[in-house]
Amino acid sequence: LFAGRDQRYQQQWSTTYGMDASALDDIGYELLEGDFPSSDKNSINIIVGQYFAYTFMDTKRPEGQNTIDRHLYDDEGNLDTENIPEPYFDSMTTPLTMEISIDENKTITKELRVVGVMKEDYGRGQETSEGIIMDIAVMQELSREIAQARGETVKKGQSVKYDNAMIKV
Repeated sequence: LFAGRDQRYQQQWSTTYGMDASALDDIGYELLEGDFPSSDKNSINIIVGQYFAYTFMDTKRPEGQNTIDRHLYDDEGNLDTENIPEPYFDSMTTPLTMEISIDENKTITKELRVVGVMKEDYGRGQETSEGIIMDIAVMQELSREIAQARGETVKKGQSVKYDNAMIKV
């Protein structure tokens, strides 16, 4: 993932989930700001975890000085949750670009639009802290595009393979 002008901020990896956007509120995901994503296949609307922006490096700074550590400790060794430094950018207003490497010569590039920021809740999952959630239909379409770019035959309407599933009853 890249953020900012000229892709200044870079994230090496990201945990991305596809979920039924209409069920996120019912499942218990809480937003600090914005809205839940829509199932609009023409736009990749996403929500990100509360500390998502802290996972990026500033490519204009030297190695070792190119990240912001949000885990600061006071003089007694306790985690200081009152004085967390600001991240390099605001997730809600900074454009994001996703680059998916297929092989050395082929890359899929997608613009992402952050429409909401989730409140961190590890009871819901790690994605609430640093991850990404997009609507499952959008994720399926992206998965089909990746499969086709790899040379796999994908029929329209063909189901997509999943690594895992979460079900709330």
